[in-house]
Amino acid sequence: RLVGSEMCKETADTKSKFFLRLEVADKQGVLANIASVLGNSGVSIAQVVQKSGKDGVAELVIITAEVLEKNFNDAMAVFKGLSAVKNIAGVIRVY
Repeated sequence: RLVGSEMCKETADTKSKFFLRLEVADKQGVLANIASVLGNSGVSIAQVVQKSGKDGVAELVIITAEVLEKNFNDAMAVFKGLSAVKNIAGVIRVY
């Protein structure tokens, strides 16, 4: 598609940073597993905070480096299938 004289990028090809909040199983190795999924999808982590939770669930807050949205979405698809990820509690695109 053309707008004026410039090509519009498809959403999947845009780059953004993301704020991600996950509720995960509070056990050893989960953070490493999450980092591995992100890395395998081409998503770099800029910051991460892990808060101990209750009832065996911890909260992870991750801010990514700038990444292609399609790569971020690939990681989200993997998280939906992981038993250690109890809930994708929030995703915000950071401009």
